[in-house]
Amino acid sequence: MQVQDVFKLLFHANGFRHSLDTHIFERLQKELAGLDYSIHDPLIEPVSDKFIRVNLRPYVLAGHSPKTLYNLMLNSSDNKEDFETLVSQWEQFLHLGYKAFPQEEIESFKFSDSPHHSELYKRLYAPAYRIVAKGSFDNAFPNI
Repeated sequence: MQVQDVFKLLFHANGFRHSLDTHIFERLQKELAGLDYSIHDPLIEPVSDKFIRVNLRPYVLAGHSPKTLYNLMLNSSDNKEDFETLVSQWEQFLHLGYKAFPQEEIESFKFSDSPHHSELYKRLYAPAYRIVAKGSFDNAFPNI
């Protein structure tokens, strides 16, 4: 994991998601069609007490509907982002991160409102997920 991956995790943990524009369902369908389904991920992963990552591969392999996931994404957008907490957590990370990451990596990172995974993270983990509110997911899938 690199500095930008830590920021992306904090970004999602505080309710921030990439914008939900009018083409989001089409992009979801396109991504699902191009996935390598031989990679095994857990269905969900917590990113905070309010938000989870829904990994696309196991979601589809379990027979769940892309339309349901799309609706969960839309419902999750009602949750408010917490910018002040994000900034505070990022400052705490910067203070502690100097011990875990090269100083030049931390200093060269650019704070972004649309973070992406590092190339290393993408190569190692092939991430394919959507961030949704835990409560919305639990209501849609009470037995999971």
